[in-house]
Amino acid sequence: MTTAYAYLGLRFGRGMQSTAAVTFLFTRLLADGVRLFAAAIPMKIILDSLGLDASYFVIVAVLGVVTILYTLVGGIRAVVWVDVLQMGVYVVGGVVSLVVIASSLDVNFLAVAADAGKTQFLDLTSNPVSAPYATVTALVGGALLSTASHGADQIVVQRLLGCRSLRDAQKAVIVSGVVVFLQFALFLTVGLALYSYFEAATVAQLGLGTSDELFPVFIVEGLPPGWRGCCWPGSWRPR
Repeated sequence: MTTAYAYLGLRFGRGMQSTAAVTFLFTRLLADGVRLFAAAIPMKIILDSLGLDASYFVIVAVLGVVTILYTLVGGIRAVVWVDVLQMGVYVVGGVVSLVVIASSLDVNFLAVAADAGKTQFLDLTSNPVSAPYATVTALVGGALLSTASHGADQIVVQRLLGCRSLRDAQKAVIVSGVVVFLQFALFLTVGLALYSYFEAATVAQLGLGTSDELFPVFIVEGLPPGWRGCCWPGSWRPR
């Protein structure tokens, strides 16, 4: 078997296999559209700073074509190694950003963030139905999301099926949980540092359209040449 849906077909029949496969293709089309646009935001800001006026449509189209080409040429091996390379660049960029921001500040950004109430780790008092950061909501939603992604999402399952053995796949799932936690912690810390870097200014006060533009603006304005391409704003989102 090469897909999660082949197993679903053997276990529950061709109807379930087709339904799950079509659902995956449709939802992935929407999700990848968001990811491509998120990737296009820093690309556009960087290109604009270089005097190159490229539209979001052009940037998204180029990123899509390049992704399709290397996947067709290299298959699952290309997908895995590109993920490894991207993760390495991603983490190094986050660490470099944090070091640059912290060294440029005259204050302890963690203390500033704590005074502003932005370092609360667990939210056990908010309504789990209406509050987006309630701990109960995060645990239940995270468990359901992980079960769905690691059980019936071909984006994840194809990597597990690419492992040499069941034990290797089990190790990959466990290690990925630890790595993702550390990754989120890193970029959330970058977010806390950016709060002090921009002197607690709001998105509107900075003249930006959305909060997603904060990190790209710092990348362009605050990082030295050469490091800008390594600092990729992905998981961090300001609260």
